[in-house]
Amino acid sequence: MKTLSAALFGIVVLSAGLWLTSTPAAALGGCGPNQHRNAAGRCVFGGQNEDYCIRKTGHPATRMPNGTMRCI
Repeated sequence: MKTLSAALFGIVVLSAGLWLTSTPAAALGGCGPNQHRNAAGRCVFGGQNEDYCIRKTGHPATRMPNGTMRCI
């Protein structure tokens, strides 16, 4: 019984570790032409996509004083 619970605990730890390491890979894109992922990993509208900004305005996004990028 002790080995079974240790094995189940190991499976839980490994699956949690895999889930946590896969989150940043999912945050690399896939939101759309003028969207980006926020800190929670959700797609939000905004001009942080450099390719979109260059296509629409002809220059890359500008860094704002608070550190975010805006397409202006």
